[in-house]
Order: sequence, then C-alpha cells, then structure tokens
Amino acid sequence: MQKLMAITLFIGWTTLASLHGIAQQPADTPYFRKLALDNDIEAYMGKYNKVFSFIRVNNDNFITHHKLMANTSSYIGVHADYKWLSADLSTGLPRTFVDNAIHGRKALGIHLGKTTDKMRIDGGYERFNGLVLPLTTRPAHHDLKTGFTYTDYSLQATYIFNAGKFSLPAAMNYGAVQLRSAGTLLTNISTTVHMFTQPADSARHPSPGASHVMQALGDHPSWMNTIVHGGYAYNFIVGHGNWSINPWLMTGIGAQRELKGKAATKLVYDYRCTLTMGYNSPQVYVYLNAFYNHIESRLRYSNLIVRDNDLWLTVGYRLGTLSHKIMGLL
Repeated sequence: MQKLMAITLFIGWTTLASLHGIAQQPADTPYFRKLALDNDIEAYMGKYNKVFSFIRVNNDNFITHHKLMANTSSYIGVHADYKWLSADLSTGLPRTFVDNAIHGRKALGIHLGKTTDKMRIDGGYERFNGLVLPLTTRPAHHDLKTGFTYTDYSLQATYIFNAGKFSLPAAMNYGAVQLRSAGTLLTNISTTVHMFTQPADSARHPSPGASHVMQALGDHPSWMNTIVHGGYAYNFIVGHGNWSINPWLMTGIGAQRELKGKAATKLVYDYRCTLTMGYNSPQVYVYLNAFYNHIESRLRYSNLIVRDNDLWLTVGYRLGTLSHKIMGLL
C-alpha cells in the first residue's frame, strides 16, 4: 500500500511539473500585477502540531480524556522555486519535540505543489514515529509511549471563481502583487489516506498506551477520506499592494472507506481555516501564516478527530533567471 501511494504521489508531482508550460502568470489587471522576477529562495521557521482525539470509544474512557499527539516540534527550513522545480528542506529544532526522549528520526514530511492563476494542486506525505499520550504538562517520562507510527498521504486541488480580481499566487505564496482588495468563492477536493502501524514486537506485547490506542482504532487502522469543500477567501490590501491580510475558510463533506475489510462507506466532514499576513515587494517579501484543519473520521469502535495547526514565518528573496541552463534542464 505504501509503495502504491508513493507512486501515486510521484505521478501527481509529474503532473504538476507538466502544468508549467500552460500555467502562465495571470496578465496584469487593475487588481493585481505579475512580477518580473518569478524565481525565489525562502527561509522559514515555525511550530507544527498534530493531535488525535478519540470520542465515543467502546469500553475505554481513559483515551477519551487524553489527546494522542504526533511527536511534532518547532522547525526551520529553506525553500526554493526555479522555473518548474520547487525544492524544500526542513528539520525539527532540538528539545522542542512533544517527547524529546524518543530516539531516531521523529518525523518526515514532503509537500509539493503548483499554483496557477485559477488553481492550486498539491500533494503531501507525512510520517511520525512515536505517538505519545501526555498525562500531564510535566517532563516526558510522565507520558505514555504507544509504539505506533502514523503516516498520511494527501492530494488536493483548489479552484477559485474570481481569477479576474483575486490573485491566487499573491494569496498563496506572494507570487504576484495584489493591488486592490478582492475576494473569491472557491472549491476544493481532497483525498487523504490515514495509516496507523506498529512494529511486530510492540503489537505482540503492547504497552499500556498502545493498548488504549488499539482499543480505539480496532482491527483496521487505515482508511481513506475523500472530501469536497466549498469556501471563501478575501485579500485585504493596504499601501498599494505592499501589505495584505488574507483569511480563508473552507468546509466540506465527503466519504470514508476502510482500506481493509468490508466496512460500509461512511459520511465524514472537515473544516479548515488559514490566515496569511505580510509585506510584499518586487524583490523581498515577508509573511506570517497560520493554518488550522479539523477532520472527523468514523472508525469501527470510535470517532477520531485529527487536528493540524501550523504557524510559520517566511522571508523570501526573488531571483532572476540564469543565462545558462542548469544541467541542460532548468
């Protein structure tokens, strides 16, 4: 299954790269303008959390009163866009993880995307080793380690309906300059595969923390949610496009299917909100981004709410195009 999803993600990224030839910057309008320098390099830092909350668990009241947390942390990273290629590298900051006592690679994430004037497509892969049930706010030895690994694969597409006035590149990553305030209705379709796994030894001899999680997850801890969203975004502009505040709100409903077994398709819902604010100029840009996502899945023995919240600060510098191609490709 993991190989299949990795192949799917690769195909999705290949498709994104192929869009470069047809996804030109929107023409200048009274509401926004394109930038002469469309390559960039960015540095960013932030704090990410992923929390799992179980409700209505059969015969287990303990886990309904404690949040299961991925071993996330504060992070720093660099990102670069050059022609059709985007590259990103980040790392967690030491001593900022939920449980700093867990050894080895704690988290891995890959996210790829392409933004055009009307549409954004992006895919992602996340893997977290060592889910933790914090019992108190005291140091990590008071936490219950579960031995579980959580992995998700995601692919989504967002389409806006007012591309004549609302610049999607300006709103998403400051890839253009919005000159006047404007808003847009939008729609989004997303597919996410959620997977909980355990090493064989941990499954044969579960810890107390793992036992609570197993009780809530049941026998088939992997499923796929496909959700269609509707929403609205508005870009508030100050200072002829130099300063902006851009809130997004989306809510959706869709279907859930277990990847093993023959459980019936279930109805699920999701809502998410984003707030971006910052400074944009022809060469330098700085923005602060806050993101929150809430999705509820209906498992066999419980309902599971997955919440993601991310806050990061980005500083970017725009670059020109090199006079010669890089390795004959870029």
